[in-house]
Amino acid sequence: MTFGVRLWAPSGMWFEPWHLEFARAPQYIALFVIGLVAYRGNWLESFTEAQAKTWRWIALVFILLLPVVAIAAGALTDQMDERLNGGLNWLSLAYSLWEGFMCVSMVIVVLAWFRKRFDHQGRLAKVMSDNCFAVYIFHPLIIVWLGLALSGIQMNLALKFIWVAPVAVALCYLVAYLIRKIPFVRSVL
Repeated sequence: MTFGVRLWAPSGMWFEPWHLEFARAPQYIALFVIGLVAYRGNWLESFTEAQAKTWRWIALVFILLLPVVAIAAGALTDQMDERLNGGLNWLSLAYSLWEGFMCVSMVIVVLAWFRKRFDHQGRLAKVMSDNCFAVYIFHPLIIVWLGLALSGIQMNLALKFIWVAPVAVALCYLVAYLIRKIPFVRSVL
């Protein structure tokens, strides 16, 4: 699906004024739907350590494949091949498949790791987990607004990111928390 969508909406094409990139929408939608099915089917609790190990190996293989795809797309030259972003070509297909497998494998690997090592929750983590879906829904609006509001500040981009990222995360959770206080919203979000 990602490859198909990138035939008409390549990676890096933004639809304004919402600043949406449809190139990754199939992954987002698929992961959301699979997350719902996984929750209802209790998959998160029932997948075995052997299954997680298999997905760790898949993740490792695809991590090692990224430099191959990058080199094929011109990473060692002055300019990357634009075909990587979309279109009917093998580079777009390879990158779309790479992204899909990395999304699935890393979700499983991280879930298995957290399930094994972080199986408890404090008050702050509880509030944050209760609001994470609302953050997922509203974070683009908040981050784009924050980015536009701070666009006039001239500083090194890495330093700006280090300064703005914690503010953005806190603001996303605060807005989500407040939105979920609205009557009937909590049952939806």
